[in-house]
Amino acid sequence: MRAHNAPQCPRCGETHTMSSMIISDQTYPILELPGRPPALLDQDVAIIYEVEIRVLNQARMDNDKFPNEFWFKLSAQEVVKSIDLLTNNQYLPKAYTWEGCNMLATLLKSDVTVKRSIEIIWGFSFAEKALDKHPLDKHPLDKHPIC
Repeated sequence: MRAHNAPQCPRCGETHTMSSMIISDQTYPILELPGRPPALLDQDVAIIYEVEIRVLNQARMDNDKFPNEFWFKLSAQEVVKSIDLLTNNQYLPKAYTWEGCNMLATLLKSDVTVKRSIEIIWGFSFAEKALDKHPLDKHPLDKHPIC
C-alpha cells in the first residue's frame, strides 16, 4: 500500500489518502496492489456491513451475475505484501472494489448494508478525488460525514 499526497479535508482538517477511508468512526485500509483496482478486504467489508465473512463471500458466490471485475482473490505474494492488514485467517482473502461493495449491499439487503454502502462509495470517491487532486468544492462533504 502506498500513501498519496492528498488535500486537507475541509470537514475535519485532516489529510486523507487513498490508503484509508473512515466509515462510522472506524478507519479501514484501502488495499492498493499493482495491477489491481483499489479495494477493501473481505474481513473489513464484513465488519462494515456487520455480517460474518462467510456470509459476505457466500452472497457473492450465490449470485451468478456478480461481475468478476468487482472482486478478486489475493495471491500468496499479495498477502505477504499486505500482511499487516490481515487478521489471522487460514485462507487467501478476497477484496471488493467499491462496485463490489455496493453490489454486496444489494444482495445482503439490510438497512445497515444500504447505509454503509453509501459511505463506502463516498469514501472511495473522496479518496479518488484526493489522489487526482480534484477540487473539493465538487464533493458534497456537507451531506455525508466521511470523516
